[in-house]
Amino acid sequence: MRRQLCSDRTSSPEALLAMALTLWTHLFGLVGFEVFGRLNTMIRAREEYFDHQARVMADLAGLTTPGKDIHQP
Repeated sequence: MRRQLCSDRTSSPEALLAMALTLWTHLFGLVGFEVFGRLNTMIRAREEYFDHQARVMADLAGLTTPGKDIHQP
């Protein structure tokens, strides 16, 4: 799926906009949950959780090395 998104992104402004909005929504929600304490009682390792989510977003945006496991720092 990631390869499909990357190829679509380069061929279509609409796909690029959709990807940007997806990443913005993910980041906005993640920061909002952290700032307003919504994760306090759900996730103890919030720093690790935030780092993992940042790697997921980077992978979705195509900013990671292909074949590298995004779950490893």
